[in-house]
Amino acid sequence: MRLPTLLALLPALAVAAADLPAGFFPPPPDAPAQGEGRCLTCEGRGTVESAFSDTSIGEFGDTVRPPCPTCKGRGRCIRPLTVAERERLQRQTLNAYEREQRAARRTPIGAGFMDLDAAKALTPEAHAALAARFPKRCKTCLGLGQDACRKCKGRGKVERRERVEGEDGETRTKTIDVPCAECGASGAVPCRRCDGFGLAKVCTRCDGLGTTEVEAKRDTPAHTELCRSCKGDGRR
Repeated sequence: MRLPTLLALLPALAVAAADLPAGFFPPPPDAPAQGEGRCLTCEGRGTVESAFSDTSIGEFGDTVRPPCPTCKGRGRCIRPLTVAERERLQRQTLNAYEREQRAARRTPIGAGFMDLDAAKALTPEAHAALAARFPKRCKTCLGLGQDACRKCKGRGKVERRERVEGEDGETRTKTIDVPCAECGASGAVPCRRCDGFGLAKVCTRCDGLGTTEVEAKRDTPAHTELCRSCKGDGRR
């Protein structure tokens, strides 16, 4: 992970770690909306094409490639990340987090993990409350609440062919980029699975509570237990 991205995550990590039960390891925050990426103006080349006019003869001169004004010739710059870039960063972060927690033999609670002995000591109500504080992410968008627009494939613009008349009177076909009407030129649409909320579906067995009430039986008094469908997470 690049340093600018890591620095952007630190304040959120500090907030998430505050006032938590011992032995609980909260999930990492969502990937930032802005970070360093390939310059979209020059598509990472560092230069842009430009034709200059020679007024003495009235014709275009040779093509020159000056440094890109957006990235100053670096080919990379700080900019809003595309949906695909955020999803890739989110997946890398979540996979690394889960591998670390599984290797330490911790058990999942909501979107986080907890030491096994500490998790067993929680009451069903405490378990459900902790899972509700860090709810499971949507499996499709990984919690971002967005998908790449299918029409423009996340570019925010689509190609359109137009017929234009040149100086010589000849009509030619030219391809231009226009804003995508499907996503409003953003390149992103709400996730179809979670409707843009970024969360897993609410468990229908416990209505998202994470616990169920068990009626008293001959040898067992009435009590509260973790929902058997969602394992106390309230979401599946």
